[in-house]
Amino acid sequence: MQPTQRALEIAPTVREGLEKLDLALVGKEPKRAEALRTFRIVATDYDCMVILPQLVKRLSGSASRVALQVPTCNHLYLDQHLQSGRCDLIIGPFNKLQTGLRRSKLLSDDKVIAV
Repeated sequence: MQPTQRALEIAPTVREGLEKLDLALVGKEPKRAEALRTFRIVATDYDCMVILPQLVKRLSGSASRVALQVPTCNHLYLDQHLQSGRCDLIIGPFNKLQTGLRRSKLLSDDKVIAV
C-alpha cells in the first residue's frame, strides 16, 4: 500500500495534531528530548500493526530512554535506506537482499483472504 500524495502532504500536520491530543490526554510533555538514542524503523503497515506494538511495550519497560521513529518509505528502495543510514532497521518480507545486509526471521504467518 502506498500513501497518496495528499496523505504525504498532510502527514506532518496530522502527526503534530495527534501529539497535541496525546499531550492533552496525558497532561505532560513527551520525553523525546531525553532519549539517548533514536532508532528509525521502516516497516510495512501490517508489520506496524503486528510487531511494533509489542516492541514498543518491551522498550518502554526496559529501555525507556530509547525513541523510535517509523518514517514512511518506498518499499522498492529499502536496501538503499539501510545502506545510506536513513534507517536502522527494516521489518518486512524479503527473499533477497543486497550483499552486506543480513536478515532474521521474526515470525511465520499465512495470510488468507476469504470471500
